[in-house]
Amino acid sequence: HAVMYKIIAVNPARSIKQIISRDEQPLKAFSKKEVFEVLNHYRAKENKITYLVILIAASTGLRLGEIMGLTWGAIDFLHKQIHVTQQWGQVGPGRY
Repeated sequence: HAVMYKIIAVNPARSIKQIISRDEQPLKAFSKKEVFEVLNHYRAKENKITYLVILIAASTGLRLGEIMGLTWGAIDFLHKQIHVTQQWGQVGPGRY
């Protein structure tokens, strides 16, 4: 875009070889049926945490780190909203 908007004259990444093969199958999102199958599998195992993480991810598009960073204060039940203000992740050896 910087070349297109004439911010720079040449794309500096132009000579970098593309790693991804064009023969690879494109990624495909789960269908609703597949999501329900996964949810039913974890519901049947009574694995409530995994079930809840999958349900939130499938319903909102949040990533695992964003889901793990949620606190009760981030959930607005009245307006049916989740406010993502932080994420969980490793910040150092043994530190999260």
